[in-house]
Amino acid sequence: MSDSNNTNDEIAAAEAALKEAQERLRVAREKQAQGGQPEGSSEIGGVDQPGGAGRSNQQGHDAWSQAYQQGHDAWSQSSQQASDVWGQTHWQANCQAYQQSQGPWQANQAYSQPYGQPYQQPYAQAAPNTKDHVAAGLLAIFLGSLGIHKFYLGYNTPGFIMLAVTIVGSIFSLGLAGLAMVVISIVEGVLYLSKSQTEFEQIYVFNKKEWF
Repeated sequence: MSDSNNTNDEIAAAEAALKEAQERLRVAREKQAQGGQPEGSSEIGGVDQPGGAGRSNQQGHDAWSQAYQQGHDAWSQSSQQASDVWGQTHWQANCQAYQQSQGPWQANQAYSQPYGQPYQQPYAQAAPNTKDHVAAGLLAIFLGSLGIHKFYLGYNTPGFIMLAVTIVGSIFSLGLAGLAMVVISIVEGVLYLSKSQTEFEQIYVFNKKEWF
């Protein structure tokens, strides 16, 4: 607001100087118009002496030139100052508008990145290790009495149980315990092979069904 007031004052001063120069120009032109018979001229032998008229014309021209130059300089200075003030005001207005437009974006940034921490993508949980139902079925049929198919599926405790029953139990039961483990493993192998890969994974991999 103060810059605008200063500019208006300067423009008013320039206009006053221009009017003063115009008034001086008008007076100079009147003097030039009346300079046909200036005080310095005389008639000798019926012949006018042109010296006084020439000086009057020259003075009028000089006064007109000086007034015009002063008016032009005052107008140029006022125009330059007004242009500078307008440019500064326009630049400040644009900066303020830009900052206001950046407000919501900065708020979103502050919300999405709390405490100035960069955004990090959530940790992707690794998919569980899948097992092939054909491989599990074949291991159960041919090596199931030793619990190999259990170890393959990650069932360590049932695998050690079948292995212990087959080896230790067969010694005390004359092989009956080992035969029972063979029957159980064959049944489990057939069940594994009868399932599709998706069903097998859902039942024995994800739900961890250890027996049958």
